[in-house]
Amino acid sequence: MLAGSAFKDPDVVKVLSKFTPILVDGDTEKSVCEKYGIKGYPMTVFANVKGESAGPTIEGAVPKSQFLAKAEDFAKSIKAGKPSKDWKTLTDAKAELDAAQAKKDVAKSLAAIAKIEKVGRPCQIHDAALAAKKALLDEGRRKLDEALAAANDEKKDAAVKALRKLAADYKGTEIGDAAAKAAAELAPPPPAPK
Repeated sequence: MLAGSAFKDPDVVKVLSKFTPILVDGDTEKSVCEKYGIKGYPMTVFANVKGESAGPTIEGAVPKSQFLAKAEDFAKSIKAGKPSKDWKTLTDAKAELDAAQAKKDVAKSLAAIAKIEKVGRPCQIHDAALAAKKALLDEGRRKLDEALAAANDEKKDAAVKALRKLAADYKGTEIGDAAAKAAAELAPPPPAPK
């Protein structure tokens, strides 16, 4: 079987879904070929998470039934992995972010994004969180500008209310700090009783 047709076959795709298939170009990735002792093509090597050869080697074009039998036998011999602690943190935080965004809860959205950023792993979840954070901060800046403009247009009470909400929603960010400061300046607390 050749890669062009083999990896499109539904039976092969199904059995390979238990693995992480990696196609190697032997002409350009010579170090990989040396590591696994690849001398001809096609060749299938099964490796563990450490990249060590760990299963049968399938050399040459073989009938689909033979390829599937070896791959399925190897799949049965390996213990299913469990997600890493980081992956669990990322997926849990992504679920929190999705729920918070659905409710338009800025504070909870930012808290979920902070959890994702703390893991610090480049991945689709991280990229989506950064995009969501940018959108939230852009919206926060826009609302802050509007509230500050309203304060200058003699709508002080509405502006103070909006600023206090921004301060709570964006607590711990520049927007939250600026909103809290502006709200305090526009409506200072009443003097303490004597």
